Amino acid sequence: MATKVELETETADLKKEIAELKAKKSSTQTEGPAAESAERAAPMEDSSEDAPEEELRKLVEDLTGVIEDHPTAKTLLLLLGVFGAGYLLGRSR
Repeated sequence: MATKVELETETADLKKEIAELKAKKSSTQTEGPAAESAERAAPMEDSSEDAPEEELRKLVEDLTGVIEDHPTAKTLLLLLGVFGAGYLLGRSR
């Protein structure tokens, strides 16, 4: 179990990292649109504020792409899968 001193030092380190990230974010906002587009092209590891929304959006796009790519012969299989997932979700509540 961690001691109070260890927890306080870890908290201080995390606060420093947050301050650095905020400073980095504010500096990229003042640089202009060229820096912003370069930042968007890079993977977003540091910014986790919108991560769940971005991840959900990406999952929905992937799901709609998979559904559109299925041939019509597998429609019954897709419907059975959706029914099974709905049944499992209903039973879990």
